[in-house]
Amino acid sequence: MGATAIHWIDWKNGFGDNWNFIVDKSLWGKGLGRELMQLRTRYAFTQLPLRKLKSAYSKEMRPAPKPSRGRYREVGAIARTFSLMAGGETT
Repeated sequence: MGATAIHWIDWKNGFGDNWNFIVDKSLWGKGLGRELMQLRTRYAFTQLPLRKLKSAYSKEMRPAPKPSRGRYREVGAIARTFSLMAGGETT
């Protein structure tokens, strides 16, 4: 079905990166991504000592959840990223 994670946690400053993906395209657009974001965010702020999560979404993956749907606030954009899954290519 898919996965969600909080990784690269900076315990000292209370920051973490997070992501989720749904592999089965027949499940896209049914609110599962939004629910994953809400559950993961609640866990990060109530069960872990985190105070800030960084999240991103890919424009190629449609329908991508909008940050505001998960009560996220967009604070910037990353122009270029490095992905190990893409063979180390800069995108």
